[in-house]
Amino acid sequence: MKKFVYLIALQILILSLFSCEDPTASSRMDVIQFSTKEGTRWEYNSSTGSREKLVNMTTEIIGPDFLNNGLEVIKLETVTEVALGQTWVRDEYWHLSDSHLIQYSTVDDSNGYPLLFFPLIEGDHRTHHGISYSVTSTDETVSVPSGSYTDCVLIKVKRNDPIFMDLTNHYYWKNGIGIVRVDLEFNDSNLPAMPITRLVEYKAAD
Repeated sequence: MKKFVYLIALQILILSLFSCEDPTASSRMDVIQFSTKEGTRWEYNSSTGSREKLVNMTTEIIGPDFLNNGLEVIKLETVTEVALGQTWVRDEYWHLSDSHLIQYSTVDDSNGYPLLFFPLIEGDHRTHHGISYSVTSTDETVSVPSGSYTDCVLIKVKRNDPIFMDLTNHYYWKNGIGIVRVDLEFNDSNLPAMPITRLVEYKAAD
């Protein structure tokens, strides 16, 4: 009888442990999901100062590829249309795994630029090859030309080198879409971060 009572008490204890609310649940997101199919694209515009629109940018997934070191990646192409009708095209490569999303600028790039580390926990801070990465918030509300989005994750990334040391990029990620806004912060000034990239349209490939 005592053994039976002990087992019942143990089961109640286990159930209570698993049913307790995680104190970090409201400030944690396990992963940001978006389509990685060929043809998925994001259209952005950028503005500075009083100019309503400076450039159009369209980023599209081209398909799977490999870096020269053999790492399997997703190739993306960004076409930028600047004010005077000029365009330029650049390629980039994303490596997406269960633990991170890293951006590589060329097939020879071996270090990469950190976009996301999973899980996304508010307050997480780390350094990736001299680049400072931090999760500032997981419940931001962002309004851009494509709409208003709640529960966005704000990631701040700062390069620790002489060229970029005074600048911090603010990336707003929305689950199911990707990046919806990018702000630029000048660290040595008292000015607020300036929105430089805003989502106009997201279209997932069929």
